[in-house]
Order: sequence, then C-alpha cells, then structure tokens
Amino acid sequence: MTEPTTRRLSAFWKAASLILANLLILLGLLYGFEFYLNRTSPLHRLPPEPIEERNRLGFREREFAVPKPAGLCRIMVLGDSFTWGKGVWVEERYTNLTENLLNAAYPDRRFEVLSFGFPGAPTTRERDALRDYKGETDPDLIVVGFVINDPQTKSQNYSIEREQFEQRIGQPLDALLEEVEDVGLEYTAELVRQALDSFIVKAGIVPSWQEALQRTYEPDSYEWQQFVQALRDIKTMSDELGLPQPILTILNQGAYTDRPTDYGQPDEELQILLNWYRQAEQTGAQLGFNPINHEAEFAAQMPDEIMAVTILDAHPSAKMHRIYAEKLAKQIQEYVDDGRLCPPESANGP
Repeated sequence: MTEPTTRRLSAFWKAASLILANLLILLGLLYGFEFYLNRTSPLHRLPPEPIEERNRLGFREREFAVPKPAGLCRIMVLGDSFTWGKGVWVEERYTNLTENLLNAAYPDRRFEVLSFGFPGAPTTRERDALRDYKGETDPDLIVVGFVINDPQTKSQNYSIEREQFEQRIGQPLDALLEEVEDVGLEYTAELVRQALDSFIVKAGIVPSWQEALQRTYEPDSYEWQQFVQALRDIKTMSDELGLPQPILTILNQGAYTDRPTDYGQPDEELQILLNWYRQAEQTGAQLGFNPINHEAEFAAQMPDEIMAVTILDAHPSAKMHRIYAEKLAKQIQEYVDDGRLCPPESANGP
C-alpha cells in the first residue's frame, strides 16, 4: 500500500470516526431529551382514566327498558363529550347526579335521566339522535347540553387556512414525525407538533382556535344556520311529543386548565366564551327553549379553582358536574311542582 493511499485511508477513518462520534452524541442528546420529556410529562401525574362502558345504542349509559315502565319519568339529555362525561366517572356525571337529586326530592316517584352524549358531536348530530331514538326512549322531557363548539361540525380549531396548511405541509411533516415516533422519540415528536402549531398561529399562517370558532358564530355563517335549524328541529320534535318546554343547559367551562377561571371577574379569554354562551342562550330562548347557565354558580362556588378535569383536559371537573346537576335538578323540580312534568297521577305506576 502506497503512502498516499495510506494517508487517504487514515483521513477517511478519521472523518468516519468524527461523523460517528457526532452521530452518537446527537443520538445521546435526542434520547436524553426524550427521557427528560418522559420523566417530566404531566401524563404520569394524571388520575386513572374512568371506565367508559356503552349500552346497546353506543352511548355511555346503562341499558334502559323498552317500552318505558309505567310510572317512570324519563328525561332524555342530548349533548357532546360533556354530557358523555369525558374524564369523570359515571357516578360523577351531571346526568346521573341530576337523577339522584330528583329521586331524593320525590321519594314517591321514579326518575330516570339518560345521557345521549356523543364525544365531539355538534348539535346537528344531537338532533339526529333525538330523531332516531325518541320512539324507543319515550321521554317525558328533553334537555340539550350546550358547549362552545356545538355549532362547529368539524374540529374546534378548524379553519380553511389550517386545512390548506395541513395539505401542503402538515401531512408530509406528520408522516416524518411518525417515523420519529417509531424509533422511540414519541415525546420529542409531540413537542415538535406543539411548537409548530404555536408558530403557525403566532405567525398568522392560520387563525387561533378562538378566531376560527368565532366564524361559526357569525349569524350568516353556514355553521350557525345549521345549529339554529338543529335547535328548531329539536323543539319541533319535543312539541310533537307533547312534552314540556325543553331545557337548554349552558355547560359553562373554564378558560384555562392550568390556573383558575374567575367567573366573577371575567378576563379577556373568558369573555370570549361568555359571548358565545350568551348568543346561544338568547337563540335558544327565541326558539322556545328554557335556557339556564351557571355563571353565577361558578362565580360563587369556584372563584379560585381550576375549572378542568386535568391540566391536559379542559372537560369539566367532578365539582363542575355537580354544579350542573344542582341547577338542572332545581329547574326540573319547578316543572314537577307546577304540574308540567310527570304529575302524580301519571307517576304512580305499579
């Protein structure tokens, strides 16, 4: 082997060794960072996920008798994941708590409050559920649980700008990040996703989720018109069944998952939610619903508490569900006491 060849081989192995050393250092940094993200992730501090059992219709609800037993006062609650009870146990969900409160208030009667909540369901789908299941359910009262994203039939942060970004850049990048996850860097890949999402919002490439959702609240938007029509259809079906005025319960939520939301002194973030709630409440009243909200209750009972089930999940906590239930049960009791709902002569079955 000639001297020039030896020098070239020596230079090659030095370069290869340097590249390999740098690669090992990079891998060490990446997996060290992954280990750090894993150890510090809030996921490890979350409570156990509640069991979610479904009935024959696919709802997170017990099986119910068909036909409805004589003397039973059955209340059908339409809604989305809040009514499904995401993040809380069934026993903590507002529909179950409402049933318990009613049966305790009227020991001589029997109440059944059934949850017909779909995770992620818009009001149009809730309307369809009523149409599909009102016959076998045979309700005595219909309740609709309203949440801020109910007018939106797509994801809460949907915008045409985001859709276009996903098609051009987001989908190819996500495919790359899936490869990163496959080599054991799941937390790193998720951090990149979150950083990218924050960047494209701050850079004005896509609107924030609040700006995007506000578009569905514009009175002339397709989404708002469909929402109004769905409420109108629910009211019509309730009337056709000869039922009392349906209740629209505004399921107020917190503006943050990592700090308290003060309904007594709304900040800018909460005020956005309040504007949406009040628009839905006013629309429901105009369509013939009996709307109720929980602004005063949250201001009085949860001024210094985080209004979320966990730091990673903005769904309502068990205490919030209890507040929902107390307000709803009180309203239903007014229906019962003035004879609009399940009077004694029809509630005293065998």
